Amino acid sequence: MQEITASMTDDMRKFIAESGLTIQEKDVPDYYVMISDALESANMCRDCKGLSQCKAVGDGKGMQYVLRMDDGGKISPAYRVCGYGAMYNHAKRTEQVLASARVPEFLKEKAFGNFCRENNPEAFMAAQKVANDVGGRGVLLYGKPGTGKTHLAAAILNLRLAQCYEAIFVTVPELFADIRETIRREKDTSELLEIVKSTDLLVMDDLGAERMTAWVAEQMFSVINARLLRKKQTVITTNYSPSELIVKMAVRDKSGNIEDDIPGKRIVSRILEMCYKIEVCGRDQRLGSAAV
Repeated sequence: MQEITASMTDDMRKFIAESGLTIQEKDVPDYYVMISDALESANMCRDCKGLSQCKAVGDGKGMQYVLRMDDGGKISPAYRVCGYGAMYNHAKRTEQVLASARVPEFLKEKAFGNFCRENNPEAFMAAQKVANDVGGRGVLLYGKPGTGKTHLAAAILNLRLAQCYEAIFVTVPELFADIRETIRREKDTSELLEIVKSTDLLVMDDLGAERMTAWVAEQMFSVINARLLRKKQTVITTNYSPSELIVKMAVRDKSGNIEDDIPGKRIVSRILEMCYKIEVCGRDQRLGSAAV
């Protein structure tokens, strides 16, 4: 018994203290193996770079071995989903419900390090500020096509995913196609909309590209208003300035005449309340690359 007690390391004592556990010196031998296993698991998880590198075996991937203390002071082992495991589970469930939430492969490589910041230093700094301010204000990135709006939005998303936060990327027209398909199949849209309304970070790409009807306006307002009230961070890209968005998002009849401009005003007003407004300038980088 004394031999085990004497072999306690400083790392073990620090781990016990940081875990909020109360273990008397005389009880250490009873918990020694559990403490060793939990410390090993904590060290393994601390250095982990993702589920693909998880050293746990079989069903243990994405799980962390921890110690719990009940009200009577008894210590027992338990497992909890790690940050990467929780993110993976959230992503899989989101993809099952929301087809448009799959991040395009070419966007997975977008980062702040490979963005040409010289062309848009203000937009670059604003996007970095939003990326590093978890739960803070979002950003409305607007400007002509090809100036790097989606690149910056994806950089924010990818950084957040790397930090194990919930984050979803949707292209706005595809999101509404998802909602319509759910309705067509006579399924309940509540789970789909709840995911979009409640995720920690939502990137809405290409706002204004959808055909605006009274139904689209109602759904759009529902999503934007819910995220404002819940203080959820939102990143939006669009080819239109805020004033142009108001006109673009007005409800029109089949001939294209404006029937009601109130929905656009309500939606844009809420976007500006929860987002910084940043214009992304410059020439179309995609056309420039194609010309080389």
